[in-house]
Amino acid sequence: MEFITHIKEYLDAYIILAVVVGIIWTTFTDILSPSNSFLLGTLILIIGGIADMHIFLMSFSNAQVITIFILILITVAIRRNTNVDALFDRFFKNDSNPNKFMMKMTVSVAFFSSFLNNTPIVAMLMNNVQRWAGQNNMSPSKFLIPLSYAAMLGGMITVIGTSTNLVLMGLLSSNGESLLNYMDFLVVGGSVCAAGILYLIVFSMRVLPERTIALKQFTENRGQYIHEVELKSENNLVGKTVLEAGLKNLKGIYLVEISRNGEVLTPVEPQVIIEKGDHLYFAGDTEQLVKYVESQDGLILPSQEKLQNVGQGNIVEVVVAANSKLNGSMVKDSLFRQQYDASIIGIHRNGERVSGKIGYVRLKSGDLLLLLTGNDFENRIEQDKSLYLMSQIRKAWKKPTIKNKNFYYLLQAITVLALLTGFVDFFLSLVISLFLLVWFKYLNIDSIKRNFNFDLLIVLACSLTLGKVFIETGAADLVSDLFLNIMPRDSVKFVLTGLFVFTVLLTSLVTNIAAVSIAFPVAYALCHHMNVDGGAFYLTIAFGASAAFLTPMGYQTNMMVYGPGGYKGADFL
Repeated sequence: MEFITHIKEYLDAYIILAVVVGIIWTTFTDILSPSNSFLLGTLILIIGGIADMHIFLMSFSNAQVITIFILILITVAIRRNTNVDALFDRFFKNDSNPNKFMMKMTVSVAFFSSFLNNTPIVAMLMNNVQRWAGQNNMSPSKFLIPLSYAAMLGGMITVIGTSTNLVLMGLLSSNGESLLNYMDFLVVGGSVCAAGILYLIVFSMRVLPERTIALKQFTENRGQYIHEVELKSENNLVGKTVLEAGLKNLKGIYLVEISRNGEVLTPVEPQVIIEKGDHLYFAGDTEQLVKYVESQDGLILPSQEKLQNVGQGNIVEVVVAANSKLNGSMVKDSLFRQQYDASIIGIHRNGERVSGKIGYVRLKSGDLLLLLTGNDFENRIEQDKSLYLMSQIRKAWKKPTIKNKNFYYLLQAITVLALLTGFVDFFLSLVISLFLLVWFKYLNIDSIKRNFNFDLLIVLACSLTLGKVFIETGAADLVSDLFLNIMPRDSVKFVLTGLFVFTVLLTSLVTNIAAVSIAFPVAYALCHHMNVDGGAFYLTIAFGASAAFLTPMGYQTNMMVYGPGGYKGADFL
């Protein structure tokens, strides 16, 4: 009986190793999204009797998991109630020197990222950094990678600076280990951050490429994106709807805009009636368009010089988010125009424009899309987190009307004082702060719903479950034994170096949360086998998982700047 039990434990350990390898593979190859991959792996372990459903359900109520979401919502409230454009202009008003701008940008971004969620910070500043670069005749590609890296470096300074640190704290808590404190992160993380920012200031302008951004390419080469078609004086299309005229579902091209007496209709709905004097604008394959026009008696292609006014004011750039529902979808199957009130006129990937029929392109995270937008576009994209808006018309910022503002500030100050004096703990102070933001209408329920990332919640809960089961089944012992067979057993420094390299490679292939959840059980087993304090091991995997500098897919802020900067994968190395 004891032999059978031993065999089962042995098999369980190898099953969980196989599940973890499967999660890494399906995430890296985009076969499944991270949330689906983690959930599938966890369900396999639960169904197989290896993981406990109770542990999985308890992971959703972990204080560190809830802390991540509260910090995201606090960052959203700050973004909604702050005129970011005005602050950016004021802070960088007289800065035309790129090195000075680089220094101020990286230091300020790192500072705010140490206590706010860094993804919204990068999202807020990308457009402003691009605008500054354009105003000073510089390529944004010199500044966008440093923007992403500074956000990651700032997150290393504190426990709450990045979700990686908070997930690690959750793993420590659920496995009965002593929690790391603020000074553990501040001393080491501050040193790493300072060294990283110094490197960015000194070398970024020298080593990063100078790339032409997609919007500038569009301005210079409109004819490669959109083609104008005029109606002949005698034609059989006037009076017909777009659908009746056969202008929908064309081979290799599609109608993106109609210009009519100074009015622009985009996206073009099937029921729109063609009128005399209309100018039609198509996106897609040039050869297919020429063949189509030649086959129609009522259409003519004007000279390309006449195209210079198309799209002025309603061309925008968006980036496909890392966890976007559009990832892997073919454009023609995604119902893009219906969902976003916009038409895709160009796709850029790996710093180059994607050629061929747009409708048959499969979108990927990090793709930069050039869109012709309708009136409802901004409202729809605000409610959907699949796309990050990169360039937009700057609108006058409307200052929110908040009643009893001074009373709100007083209550928040009392909360901070209570935290500093130890009257309340950090988690409770965050809950109180969030409640005050909602109560005083700095944050509304709709904003909370829009910014609640269910996929992230699944990944976090599954990560905690997998980490615990990884240790309990003995799978962590198998991996740690392999480590100790490769590394000198009596040298903690060599083992820590190997653990760091292992974690960095993981975070370069999969998400940082996945990396820390997989590396934690290994670190746990190593420090227990070597009978040493685990603090150094846990800090090693925290910084290793946050050091997602090698690949664009390593961290979501890298994916956000990847397309807009016109970068290639090698630019991140």
